[in-house]
Amino acid sequence: MGQLSRAFMMAGLAGRRAAALRLNYEHSGLRLAAQEIRRTFWSSHLLDGNFSSELKGYELFHPDTIHLQLPCEEIDFTEELVVNTGYLHSDKGLGPRAISLHAASVKFAFIRRVLEWEFENDLLRLRSRIAPSGNLFLNFIFK
Repeated sequence: MGQLSRAFMMAGLAGRRAAALRLNYEHSGLRLAAQEIRRTFWSSHLLDGNFSSELKGYELFHPDTIHLQLPCEEIDFTEELVVNTGYLHSDKGLGPRAISLHAASVKFAFIRRVLEWEFENDLLRLRSRIAPSGNLFLNFIFK
C-alpha cells in the first residue's frame, strides 16, 4: 500500500516511453517483434486504465490514438506465428481469426470505458436540463 504513489509514477513513465517509442502504432517492418510490441503496449494500456481510474483526463492513450492490432493467442505467440488479430475499433476493417484472452480483456475494458463516458455525458445533459428549473432538491442530488 505504501508503494502506490511510486507505482503510479512508474506506470505513467512507462506509458510516456511507450508513446515516445510509438508503440501505439503497427510496425510492419518488425515482423518477429510485432507481438512483443503489442503485448507490451496493451499491458501498459491496461495498467494505465487501472491507475487513471478510467477517467478521460487522466489516461495516457485515448482509444482514437491507438493504431495497433490486439494481442494474439498464446499458442500463436509461442510459435511466433504472424496472425491477424483485429483492432480495438472494429471499424478499421481487419477482422480477427480468433480473439485471445488478453485481447478480450482489452476489448472489455474499452467497452466498459465507453459505456461509462456515455453515461457521464447523458447525466451531464440531464443535469443541464434540470438545473435551470430551480428545483433545489434535484440540484442538490446532482451536485
